[in-house]
Amino acid sequence: MLQRNSRKVETCLASAARSYERAHATDDLAMRDFYLNMERSWMRLAASIAFSERVELYLQHWRHGQDAGRCLRCNGGMELKLIETRVDRESITFACLACGLDHVHQGRAGLFVGPRVTNPG
Repeated sequence: MLQRNSRKVETCLASAARSYERAHATDDLAMRDFYLNMERSWMRLAASIAFSERVELYLQHWRHGQDAGRCLRCNGGMELKLIETRVDRESITFACLACGLDHVHQGRAGLFVGPRVTNPG
């Protein structure tokens, strides 16, 4: 399912585009480097905001799904343990409060699938 970018992400992307345009409009090498660095910073911020929004949406869905928040092994409560993001993959790890089993939800960037159960340790 495709989603529109949030207003925050759109603002960052527009700022990155302005920085890019300014970098290519100047003849001053120091200013060009400055604007290109600003473009990269705006793009990283946009990606970070988009990722955190996807995680928040996923967690809301996960909490409200059938048997959400319960361990597959012992039916114990779960807590968030780790969130990892890479260029092509994202994963969220939950740990069972009762037995310690890790449940890893992972997928392509922006699309979570799972869970995948791993042994604690």
